[in-house]
Amino acid sequence: MVATRLERAAGVLLPVVLVVAGRLPLFGVPLSNDEAGFSMLARQWAPGSSLYGDYWVDRPPLLLVPYGLADHLAGALGGTPTALRAVGLTTAVVSVLLAALLAWRTAPGSRWAVPATATATAALLANPRLDSFIVDGELFTLPALLLGLVLLGEAIRAERGRARWWLAVATGAVGAMGPLVKQNAVDVLLASGVVTLALLRTSGTRRRAAVLAGGVLTGAAAATGATVGWAASRGTEPVQLWHAAVTFRLHASGVIAEQASQATDHRAQGLLLAAVLAGLPLVLLLLPVPWRDPLPWVVLAWEAVAVAAGGSYWHHYLVGLVPGVAWVLAGRAAREGLGSRPAQRARWRAPTIVVAALTCSAVVGVGVAAADPPHLPGDVALTIDYLRQHDRPGDTGVVAFGGPQVLDGAGLASPYPYLWSLPVRVRDPQLTHFTHLLRSPRAPTWLVRVGDSLGSWGLDATTADQIVARRYRVVFTSGAVQVLERVPAGQVVGRRNPRPLA
Repeated sequence: MVATRLERAAGVLLPVVLVVAGRLPLFGVPLSNDEAGFSMLARQWAPGSSLYGDYWVDRPPLLLVPYGLADHLAGALGGTPTALRAVGLTTAVVSVLLAALLAWRTAPGSRWAVPATATATAALLANPRLDSFIVDGELFTLPALLLGLVLLGEAIRAERGRARWWLAVATGAVGAMGPLVKQNAVDVLLASGVVTLALLRTSGTRRRAAVLAGGVLTGAAAATGATVGWAASRGTEPVQLWHAAVTFRLHASGVIAEQASQATDHRAQGLLLAAVLAGLPLVLLLLPVPWRDPLPWVVLAWEAVAVAAGGSYWHHYLVGLVPGVAWVLAGRAAREGLGSRPAQRARWRAPTIVVAALTCSAVVGVGVAAADPPHLPGDVALTIDYLRQHDRPGDTGVVAFGGPQVLDGAGLASPYPYLWSLPVRVRDPQLTHFTHLLRSPRAPTWLVRVGDSLGSWGLDATTADQIVARRYRVVFTSGAVQVLERVPAGQVVGRRNPRPLA
C-alpha cells in the first residue's frame, strides 16, 4: 500500500518538477509582443476611448485577468516580465496537476495513466520549440479546459439526477471560461455537445441527455453573463465586445487569406516543423482512433483545426493541443485496462514511445534554449534604448504597425488604439483613423517604422506618409528601423542625428 502511494505521488511530482525545471531557465526572456501588449491593456483597463480602456484587441475579457495579476505582483517580484513568467509557471503547474486528475478519473484502474498523461503535459508546457515559455492565451485556457473535461466525465458517470445536473452546470461554467479567454477554446462545450448527441440516439438515455445539455447551457450562460457584466463595469460594451471577439475574427480570416505576405506561409512551415520536432505527429501515428470511444480524438481534432484556422501560425498555438493529447493518453489507458501483466504492458508500448519522445524533445529544447536564450532583435533593443534616453514625461508613441514590446519597453503609451498589426489591416486599412490622429493635437510624439513608408501588405499609407513627411523628422535609425520625432509647430522638418547609438 505504501509503495503504491509513493508510486502515485512520484507519478505527479516528477512531471511537476519537469515543467518547473523546463520553464525556469527562460524566466529572463524579454516580453514578446503579445505579452507586452496584453500587459499594456490590463494596466490601464478602465472606461476609456476604445474597447479595453484606450486600446482595442480582438480577445475576450478574461484573458486580461492574469496580466492584471502580474501587474499587481510586479513590484514584489522585480518587474512585469518576472511576475508574468511566475503567473505562467503557476498556470503550467496547475495544468499538469489537472491533467493528472483527468487521467485518474478517466482510467482509475491504470497504474500508468497518471504518470504518462502528466509527463506528456509537462513536456509540452516545458518545450521551447512550442514557445511554451510565452505566457499567452493558449496557456491560460488550459486549467479551465482540463477541469471542464474532468467535470464532464463526472457528470456522465453520475447516477443521481440532481448530482448530474449540478455537475453539468459546473461543466458548462468552467468550460465557458475557455472561450472567454480565447475564442476557439471550446473543447469542453464541443465534447458536451457530442456526448449529448450520443445519448439522444438511445431512448433510454434521452432524459440524461436533456439534463446534461440543460445543465451545461445553464452554466455556460451564467459564466458568460457574469463575465460580460463584469467587463461592462470596466467600460467594455457588450456589443463592441461581440464584434471584437466574433465578427472581427471572421473578417480577419478573409483579410489574411486574400492579402497576407509570404511571411505568413513561412510561419506556417515553421509551425509544422516545430510540431514535428516536438514529437506531436507520433500521437497520430502510434495511437489509432478508437471508434467505440472517439471523444478524446474529436477534441484533439478540433484543437488541430483551431491551430490551423488561427491564420498567423505562431508556435505557441501548439500549446492549445495539450488537453486533447492528455485526454487521448488517458483514454488509451482506460481502454486497455492496463496492469502489470506482460500482455497489458505490451499494449502500452506505443503510448510509452509517445511520452518518451515528447519528453526527450522538451529536454533537448530546454538545453538549446538555455544555451542561447531568445532575445530582442538588435534593432528593436537599440530602438527601445534610444526612446528611453530621449522621451520626456507625457510623450506618446506609435509603432507602425504592431510591436507593442517597443512601447512597453520604452514606457510609452499610445494614442492609437491598435497595438497589433492585424486590427489595423482589418479596421483601418486606409489609415483613415491614423491620419486623423496625425493631424490632431494628440499626434504621437514618436513614430517607429520599418523603411521609409508606413505602408505594408493590406495598408494604403499614401496620405499618412505625406503628413509624416511634413510633421516628423528621422532622429534615429538602426538597420531598416527608423525613429521619427514630431516637429514642434513652426519648425522646419529635417533629419536630426539619424544614426544608431554608439
